[in-house]
Amino acid sequence: MKRTTNKDDERSILLDVNNNSAIHRHSNRGIPHPRPAISEKIPATICDLKNLIVLDLSNNDIPGEFPDILNCSKLEYLRLLQNFFAGPIPADIDRLSRLRYLDLTANFFSGDIPAAIGRLRELFYLFLVENEFNGTWPTEIGNLANLEQLAMAYNDKFMPSALPKEFGALKKLKYLWMTDANLIGEIPESFNNLSSLEHLDLSLNKLEGTIPGGMLTLKNLTNLYLFNNRLSGRIPLSIEALNLKEIDLSKNYLTGPIPTGFGKLQNLTGLNLFWNQLSGEIPTNISLIPTLETFKVFSNQLSGVLPPAFGLHSELKSFEVSENKLSGELPQHLCARGALLGVVASNNNLSGKCPSEIPSGIWTSPDMVWLMLAGNSFSGTLPSKLARYLSRVEISNNKFSGPIPTEISSWMNIAVLNASNNMLSGKIPVEFTSLWNISVLLLDGNQFSGVVFFTLFMVRDYHRKNHSRDHTTWKLTPFQNLDFDEQNILSGLTENNLIGRGGSGELYRIANNRSGELLAYMEKQSLDRWIHGKKQRTSSMTSSVHNFVLDWPTRLQIAIGAAEGLRHMHEYYSAPIIHRDVKSSNILLDAEFNAKIADFGLAKMLVKRGEPNTMSGIAGSYGYIAPGEREDRCIQLWSSLAELVSGREPNSVNEHKCLVEWAWDQFREEKSIEEVVDEEIKEQCDRAQVTTLFNLGVRCTQTSPSDRPTMKKVLEILQRCSQHSAGPLKKEKGP
Repeated sequence: MKRTTNKDDERSILLDVNNNSAIHRHSNRGIPHPRPAISEKIPATICDLKNLIVLDLSNNDIPGEFPDILNCSKLEYLRLLQNFFAGPIPADIDRLSRLRYLDLTANFFSGDIPAAIGRLRELFYLFLVENEFNGTWPTEIGNLANLEQLAMAYNDKFMPSALPKEFGALKKLKYLWMTDANLIGEIPESFNNLSSLEHLDLSLNKLEGTIPGGMLTLKNLTNLYLFNNRLSGRIPLSIEALNLKEIDLSKNYLTGPIPTGFGKLQNLTGLNLFWNQLSGEIPTNISLIPTLETFKVFSNQLSGVLPPAFGLHSELKSFEVSENKLSGELPQHLCARGALLGVVASNNNLSGKCPSEIPSGIWTSPDMVWLMLAGNSFSGTLPSKLARYLSRVEISNNKFSGPIPTEISSWMNIAVLNASNNMLSGKIPVEFTSLWNISVLLLDGNQFSGVVFFTLFMVRDYHRKNHSRDHTTWKLTPFQNLDFDEQNILSGLTENNLIGRGGSGELYRIANNRSGELLAYMEKQSLDRWIHGKKQRTSSMTSSVHNFVLDWPTRLQIAIGAAEGLRHMHEYYSAPIIHRDVKSSNILLDAEFNAKIADFGLAKMLVKRGEPNTMSGIAGSYGYIAPGEREDRCIQLWSSLAELVSGREPNSVNEHKCLVEWAWDQFREEKSIEEVVDEEIKEQCDRAQVTTLFNLGVRCTQTSPSDRPTMKKVLEILQRCSQHSAGPLKKEKGP
């Protein structure tokens, strides 16, 4: 507890138990340690502190409903973010009449946001981000004349609601964030009156209609994010918001030209207009903006030539103009400042020679990461040298000619090379074999002669009805002399070499005859060997697996690693990858017990309805999943979490129940954590952390997909859990 003073009351109290700020240092070594998190309900007696003005309980694990603090009559600042609070906000919250700052972010509050919030007339900061509200947005918020910061993003359970026109009366509002808030209808014209507005983010909603004509005249506006909506019509031509730094209007249905007024924005760093229906030419003055770093206008109907000054006047980093009707040459000075990370200009009518004339240095710009020029009319030869970090080159369907240079061995970081359908000729150099990072190589449709290096295909025709290896056929197709054959490979497919098993087959370690190296091998094998090893007792397990107990900190580390991998697949690909078979046998462990997810045989990639299927789905599957049935939540992870806590196998709890049913039974019966935790770690585990993991696993199997936390939320909980002791989660609805 800290005491502070002000002019009104020399005994005013600030109570700060924010776990992020609760760091103490070891008396001898000076090493910081987090203070254990609060995991109990806040007692009403806290209001016995009659002069309490600041209460910060953020970043803890406090359960239960909104704390009983409405009698803290002098409270001005209340921070409850990052806890496990649930239930409604009190309908009489206006009893905290002096409240100026309220942050309830990242909890599980539900129901309506009460109209009484609109009577907190002193409020200047209101954050209600990432909760479970399922009512409508209260128009009374428009009465908060002193409000400067308003954030209500990531509340996708809200009933579809229009933006209240009353919000336009918030003359002091500087910051408005309502991403993924189930907004429908049009942006109210009253928003043209938000004269103090600096940051506006209404992305990831279903807003329709046109962009209000005065929105781009707001003098203080610096950031405008309206992407991923259903906005239509023209972009307003009147551009007077000269402080704008970032504009993102992508993924809408906007038509007409790009306003020439954008060229007046001398502080603009990013302009994203991709995935619209814009037409006409790109205004020349945009290429003269001295601060421009990102320019993305791909997938429109733009025509004409590219302004030649792009890259000359600013440190351009990303230049993406693909899928348009552009002609002429790439700007000569794209790489002039040496900051360029990538060029995407595929599927236009662009022409010119590479690498020399068009543009200078495009292959060797020092920070270049990707170069995508497919589907144009470029000619010339491939360079002998690439930028150090260039990992993706797509130049298919052009007119490149000549041989592949033998210096290609210097392209050490290349991972994807697609040069299909050009006029490349000569022999394919053996130096290709030194490119260890390459994962995609497409050279078809060229004029090569001689003998692509070898290509090795192994097809296992597995008879599902009979798992006997006698009924398994193999086909090996070598395209050059190899020092191994089918028998060498088949002889290595033994239980002793088995390191993983899943829906698409098995994963083995096999030694290369030449070097003795092991291919496809993770040193600690799969997770199930460590948590079920003593029960399985197979001959393939090493004695270390038999005798070594996987301790609790390592299990928590593995859970975090698996969650990180799944989140990456869900959120960092344009078409999210859904694994669909995550379990302990598909989690491989390296020498330091870092988790790697394996066996993508049942995985699939998701596309949105109406978008073209331009990517190949893993294992040949490709599916649309409606927003109400999203699979990109944590149901994939539940089995691993439950196995790590209980030590039980997923399908063998007993002859009648699988692990998920067993877990829900324990949860409903409110069993103690001692009754469910793995006997091998019961004595040394952190009880609160184990409780959090077990309850989190149960939450991941809720009947309704929308009731399951996202992988982002799961990862946040696991990471917080690893930093300090955690408390029990609130009780969830059953399956």
